[in-house]
Amino acid sequence: IQQDPNLIGVYELKDAGTPGPGPGPQPSGDILGAMIFRDGEWLDFTTDSEYIDVDEFELHEYCVRIVYDGTYDLPEGNIFYSMSCPECIEVGSGQQHCAAGADIRGEYQWNEGGEFGALISWGEQILPPAPISEWLYYDNGTYASSVGTGSPSPCYWGIMIPAASMSAYDGCSLTQVAVFDAYAATYTCNIYYGGATPTAGTLVHTQNLTGTGSVDWVYANLSSALPIDATQNLWITFYCNTLEYPMAGSNDTGDANGRWVSLDGSTWEDIAGYGLNYTWMVRGFVTNEAKGGQIAALEPFNGGASEGTFVAVAGNGNTPEFNFMRNRAEIVSYNVYRSTENANYTLIANVPAVEGQDYYEYFDAIVPGTYYYQVTAVYDNDCESEPALAEGNHANNYVIVTVTGVTEGNGVALYPNPTNGNVKIEAVGMNHITVMSALGQVVYDAEVSCDEMNLNMAQFNAGIYMVRISSESGVSTQRVTVVR
Repeated sequence: IQQDPNLIGVYELKDAGTPGPGPGPQPSGDILGAMIFRDGEWLDFTTDSEYIDVDEFELHEYCVRIVYDGTYDLPEGNIFYSMSCPECIEVGSGQQHCAAGADIRGEYQWNEGGEFGALISWGEQILPPAPISEWLYYDNGTYASSVGTGSPSPCYWGIMIPAASMSAYDGCSLTQVAVFDAYAATYTCNIYYGGATPTAGTLVHTQNLTGTGSVDWVYANLSSALPIDATQNLWITFYCNTLEYPMAGSNDTGDANGRWVSLDGSTWEDIAGYGLNYTWMVRGFVTNEAKGGQIAALEPFNGGASEGTFVAVAGNGNTPEFNFMRNRAEIVSYNVYRSTENANYTLIANVPAVEGQDYYEYFDAIVPGTYYYQVTAVYDNDCESEPALAEGNHANNYVIVTVTGVTEGNGVALYPNPTNGNVKIEAVGMNHITVMSALGQVVYDAEVSCDEMNLNMAQFNAGIYMVRISSESGVSTQRVTVVR
């Protein structure tokens, strides 16, 4: 068993070797598949070479036991099987992971109030899709009662998420289902795409779940993830023919799409039509962190028809609110951090995200010095991303800004210096400005009549320039460095 470092919850199953010594003959045995255990409890059986557990981010111990087929017949037609010793590993970070925002930039500037500082900006580009991992459901999370015909007979029930709501999950896949387990039974999950009541559309997946009567949720990872078709309705339904009251429900939450029921698996009705006010405790997990394969239409499921009608039985217990693993997350703000040593960063600002806005900036008015800045994205599920990368240098997740002071002399103030753009010149009664290169060449010369002005130094090559300012206080020459 080996963790894929690029995706939490994906594990590659390796051959654990031949079965260990034990009583009786040892099979040469081909590998049939693997038993998966999480924290000492059986989780699933798979015949694939990898297994995806998208349950949650917490740290778990996963164990794998390879199952071999039998080559020896036992009495009464039984077959001898064997399993390897368990191979175990702890995986999971215990932390949520979410995407950083856009690349960041940093530059030395002054603001309109004349303050010097660092301008940190990010954006002007389409942000990567926000992570989506969400349960789809209509129930309120609290078990109220079970419904059936009062005798063991075919019952079909489920929920339908309309295409209008599925557009939010375009690019996602359905990877897991859950049903409330009020009574021990085998449940068959059937998933349909399309259709409109009273029909459920095209069957695209069928899979069994085993309930133990735990009066709790029972989960099943789909044997193959199903890509969401955002143009079609999604039906998540269940079938059972061995219980008097197999269909667990919460009190009605008011949406008919959470109350579909059928006596024959073909014609679907609203259970409210039977005078029963319940919403089915059926859920599906969608995520854009797993990719489904091709959708294939299956033969219609035929579990038989019931001759009875639907009635409810008093609830046999309650369950606490559903424990959400992860929710579809959106960026709600950005945290700006500062350091003077590229270590021990301090949070200095939180910039709220604005719907539809891509560009953001933060101005940090500080004393002269060299500073390091980082920016993280904060999501509405309290997840904070890693620091964003520096624009033009993805080796760094920070930007460096050097802030210098005001160059003053003879009643003249000039800033910022050095500069990669404008410098602001302030002097009472300015009348002439001349800029010379380090070689003495005049590159700018102009008559002026003002007390302050912005001079565009970005028009000159990088290097050192002498700026001579004539004003009513006299002539002052300032040295300015242009950087790129």
